[in-house]
Amino acid sequence: MSEQPSQLHMKRSLTALPELDVPPGYVLKHFKPDDAAAWAALMHRNGELGEWDISKAAPYFAADSRMPLEGAFFITMGGEPVATAQLHLMPDGPYVPIPELGWVAVVPAHQGHGLATVVCLAVMRYAAAAGHHEIFLRTDDPRLPAIWTYLKLGFEPWITDTSHPGRWQTVREHLARGRRKT
Repeated sequence: MSEQPSQLHMKRSLTALPELDVPPGYVLKHFKPDDAAAWAALMHRNGELGEWDISKAAPYFAADSRMPLEGAFFITMGGEPVATAQLHLMPDGPYVPIPELGWVAVVPAHQGHGLATVVCLAVMRYAAAAGHHEIFLRTDDPRLPAIWTYLKLGFEPWITDTSHPGRWQTVREHLARGRRKT
């Protein structure tokens, strides 16, 4: 059985953040303690970040979670969550003291409207207001639209593994080819 490659990492300073502009018809809101089922449903509908159900989501809503609910966001349309991103604190381990921007997801029917940018900016603005100076994220090589969004937001590759330079080169080549087609 082959070992999964480490996720690609990206990092950004939390200075000079762009304006947060929620598209018409959508509403940005913080998570509430009883949002675990709605979050699990959104993550499941997104389909890109593994299998989700309430049992997988519940630990993120526990009192001792590293995900502060004030730093976790939904974008809703008609009251239904359609996009999400969260801040995850790193009180120990190799990333201290940099928090993580995590679980960025948009349901397929709402992709292409800039919602990932909005929820990412909401998390980044929350982190900056909480006194953090940088933020990082982890992503997978095939998630090219997500990587393109992160690059537009000012994130840069953060080399944390010997495999990363070559993999980032491949990602850049794929992104360049994709932009030439449009």
